[in-house]
Amino acid sequence: MVDHDELAHAIVRSAAAMTDLGPSTEVVVEEFIAGPEFAVEAMTFAGASRILSIGYKGQPQGPFFEESIYQIPSGLDLKRENDIRRVVLEAHRALDIDSGPTHTELRLDADGTPHILEIGARIGGSGVSAALVSAATGIDFFAEVLAAATGRRPSVFDHETTSVVQAAGNYIVPCRGSGVIQEIRGLDMVSQRSAVLDIVQMMWPGEVILPYPAFSGYPAFVLSAHADLGELRDFHHQLDADISVVYA
Repeated sequence: MVDHDELAHAIVRSAAAMTDLGPSTEVVVEEFIAGPEFAVEAMTFAGASRILSIGYKGQPQGPFFEESIYQIPSGLDLKRENDIRRVVLEAHRALDIDSGPTHTELRLDADGTPHILEIGARIGGSGVSAALVSAATGIDFFAEVLAAATGRRPSVFDHETTSVVQAAGNYIVPCRGSGVIQEIRGLDMVSQRSAVLDIVQMMWPGEVILPYPAFSGYPAFVLSAHADLGELRDFHHQLDADISVVYA
């Protein structure tokens, strides 16, 4: 929101959308951080924490902030990454998260200071984060989570740090419109490329994508691994041209 009038309209829309969820008298108003967005995957066990990866999530623009990419490594310098690590570890302690995975999303402000948008005691992105961590670091994230859940010390705590050995990313196919899906063009072609690990298609021809502010979901994810971040960035730029949702 940029002014009080927009805020008032947003509250009215939200109240109307939440009528089926029961009465509520509270509204959360958050400061808008305009900078780049990052995601952090971590493990906790017996009160200890280990950061597994920090990834770049682009800079989604308002008013609806459609997500587009997730790239590991982050591309940040060591100082910025250490600032992010510190904030995430502080959040673990503040929220008393002491066993299991966490997925934290942050933005950097104009001074480079990290601000947490959300943190969940879970694997991020419907499991996508686990696939990217595994591809980028060689760590079996799901195995680490199962170890913690059964009271066994996850193997990531056998080492002081984790290292990114190759770049890994998720390209989120954008809706770029609304209506009845006729075709998601380019997925078959892209699936043949050697860098592609998996394509997770979630919407199909005949399904309806509603116009914003309604959110119908994302059409598909393209997961890939590359020798370095430069190759991953180039690949995602190419997918912007190669994949599109065609509406009837």
